Amino acid sequence: MITKWEIAETGDPKKKYRLLLKCELKDILKIIKSLGAVCSRPERIISNDYNFLIYLFEYDAGIEEKFKNILDDISKSKSPNQKRFTPANVQAPSYVPATNRSASVADTIDIPMPDLEIKENVNKEEELKSSDIKDEPVIKDPEKIQVPDTVAAARENKPKKGSIEPSSQNIKHNQIGESNDHPTDDKKEENTVSKVEGDTKSSDDTAITKRTAERLKLKWSIELPLNPMLSFQTLITGSHNRFAHAAAMAVVENPGVMYNPILIYGPVGNGKSHFIHSMSYGLSSSIGQKNIFVTNGVKLSIGVNIAIKGNFLDKIERIINDCKVIIIDDIHLMLINKENKAFISKILSQSMQSNKQVVFSSLFSPQELEPLENMIGIQFSQGWMVDIKQPNSNTYRSILDQLLNNMDIKLAEDHIKKFFVSKNLDFRTVSKILFRAKKLERYISQTNNSILHQDMIEMLTGEKDDLTIPGADELKGANFYSGTSDESFYKWGIFYPKGMKDVIGYISRRMKEVASKNLSTELSWETVFTEEYDPDEIYGIPFKIGNFVIDKNINGLIVIGPPTTSALSAKEEEFRHLTEKIMESINIKSAWFYSNRLKANSVYLSAILDLI
Repeated sequence: MITKWEIAETGDPKKKYRLLLKCELKDILKIIKSLGAVCSRPERIISNDYNFLIYLFEYDAGIEEKFKNILDDISKSKSPNQKRFTPANVQAPSYVPATNRSASVADTIDIPMPDLEIKENVNKEEELKSSDIKDEPVIKDPEKIQVPDTVAAARENKPKKGSIEPSSQNIKHNQIGESNDHPTDDKKEENTVSKVEGDTKSSDDTAITKRTAERLKLKWSIELPLNPMLSFQTLITGSHNRFAHAAAMAVVENPGVMYNPILIYGPVGNGKSHFIHSMSYGLSSSIGQKNIFVTNGVKLSIGVNIAIKGNFLDKIERIINDCKVIIIDDIHLMLINKENKAFISKILSQSMQSNKQVVFSSLFSPQELEPLENMIGIQFSQGWMVDIKQPNSNTYRSILDQLLNNMDIKLAEDHIKKFFVSKNLDFRTVSKILFRAKKLERYISQTNNSILHQDMIEMLTGEKDDLTIPGADELKGANFYSGTSDESFYKWGIFYPKGMKDVIGYISRRMKEVASKNLSTELSWETVFTEEYDPDEIYGIPFKIGNFVIDKNINGLIVIGPPTTSALSAKEEEFRHLTEKIMESINIKSAWFYSNRLKANSVYLSAILDLI
């Protein structure tokens, strides 16, 4: 039964509306079946008021009518002694038809949403209970997390908690049980957010922190959205992953019996997340989706911290206790700190001791995970460990052909070998190039319908790039571009190596030039912050970056890579990968600039396409 729901505009041109629901899983299935392609994949959220979130790509009068019919059907199925739920009418927003699209991996990476205006519909039975609902506790700004100086302690501390959403967001919300001292006008709402971020003490602190808690609970999804393209049916097996495939199938067929716990590990872009999604879908079919809990290291650790501050940790514990299978992707990205350490250790220990099926994936080997094991008192090596290796040439080509076909990228044989096979690129990198190519195609096709996919990929892979280093005069002559402040939707932060601040102006100018020349777009953005990092500190920098940006109200991050003479240069690819994965998990787009390729046109074009 649907007891409560809201529809809100998001400001996102793709996911235009956000539908929040308090209901059962069977109700979600009815909604998805009825509304079809206008719905995103449903996400379970941790909130006192809602337990599911669905994004709507469209919302017009026809969709509104379908949704009302769903509510009517569900209401009719209630027992006779229950009152019929009749929601208030929702005014359909002005609607401009969007192009048809299907969900893809790229859709799981969202830009934090601008202004929301929420229209709420509440069951009368809920209104009768509103007097019993207590105010949220005050949330104090947590301390900055100290990053341990250990090797694969590149899996340590939690980001400082603040609002993940842009500070310009104004939520008009008739919260049940909400006290009257909450901000009511736009100006006051904006001021309250800045007070929380600045740790300003005032008589309104209680209302401010309560409001922040509500926002975080509505925004953060602790569970990992599943990608329907990543299933056992689309998984290509070979000698590199045959044992992992057999173990995964055994887990799906008999969860908790054998291969428990199981750790799947291996290098970047070789299919670990594909296994995680495939197992999740297989288990949801065999034992039901309500019996599995799927998350990743970043989402779980940040979600636990939010729950601690919001005083609803019991909800996470109840969800996990009720599940038969716990699946955690990218366990190496677990952000452990003194606040969440005890709870995460507790739930993992209890899950493993109670014979729940537990599945982990990691970029790092069990030996490299030892610092994380010591932090939380869990031995990942106590169960089954299966690694995924590099595929052989025939399997590599089969997977590559599948990606090209799925993305509808048409290349001649010699170009496939030139761009991908000869370089033996991992499939995460290949996928990013193909996604950029499809996005670039949409821009270029408006002015040039004859351009070929091979030409676009050549632009993105830098086959004709200038690889010289910009001189001191070029860097000195570059004017710093700070953006257009509040007028721009794009709000970006920049991290640069210590001693290389003069590069920022050069990069900013070149980005505008490349956007104008290659995309026929006048690119503008607000630079929210510029922050340096130590390129000779080889451990923990990605987590320090995550810790810093999470409350900065940005929707994009630019990272300038370490200079080739620095200690971190040898680990740059690992540094980049960890940073990108953390940003993806907190819904911030990211772009990477290699410090030895600052003149390369492909670097700027790729960065722009990654950020916009």
